[in-house]
Amino acid sequence: MSRTSCESSLQGAEQIHKCSRVPYIFGDVMVQKVLEIVGLSKESFDDAAQNAISVCAKTVRDIRWARVKDMECKVEGDRIVEYRALMRIYFDVEK
Repeated sequence: MSRTSCESSLQGAEQIHKCSRVPYIFGDVMVQKVLEIVGLSKESFDDAAQNAISVCAKTVRDIRWARVKDMECKVEGDRIVEYRALMRIYFDVEK
């Protein structure tokens, strides 16, 4: 199945995915991996965070969560010229 043909249904408190990629489940706990990446933008912190997710999603499947861990900006003179968002990206580990 392709990524777009995956189906999901809600049963109780857990979500069941019918897909060719099966997340690794240890007992009742799904295992996830975490990546830290930095997104950049000349416009805003929001754009920097979205850029990080967009680029990461090109090579990482099944991204579930993201968290902005830190924000920084590059300053030249009295102007902000670049926004940086340090992101933690959470995705399922597959069997």
